[in-house]
Amino acid sequence: MGERGKSHYGTGLIKCNYSLYEVELQQLFHCTKLVKASLQVLYVFFQMYLEKWKVKKMDALETKFHKAMLDIYVRAKKEVNYNPTRFIQLVSNRGGLAAAKQLIRSDGGTSGFTTLYEHNRLDLTVEAHVIKPEYRDLFTDEEIEICRNRLADCNYSFD
Repeated sequence: MGERGKSHYGTGLIKCNYSLYEVELQQLFHCTKLVKASLQVLYVFFQMYLEKWKVKKMDALETKFHKAMLDIYVRAKKEVNYNPTRFIQLVSNRGGLAAAKQLIRSDGGTSGFTTLYEHNRLDLTVEAHVIKPEYRDLFTDEEIEICRNRLADCNYSFD
């Protein structure tokens, strides 16, 4: 066989060894892809968990804010003898948070704000509730600023 046989046999070993390494590398690459895919799945589940926790936290905060909006109605009626029917309809139909956001965006304020201002009860306005620290996570900086400005224009005391 001579030189030719040796060369052929040697090449076969190299190919054989290369094939083993190639198989091991492919398996390693496959395992790496599986680990990466598993990590991606874990990441997605972690994100879903965080969102669920955030939603629960926001739901509780939104519920608290909604109750505060209902309390505005009760207190205005009882303490000021003012019956804000459109306000309570809006809160009942859209929820406290959505109602507040709609009222904040209304140009020139609302008749309810004006009535409460005339009775020196700005503490019962939606705006006064929006700027409370416990509700800040529900509103944008712009919405909070609108409320602060509206109250400041009426010399509201920020205590």
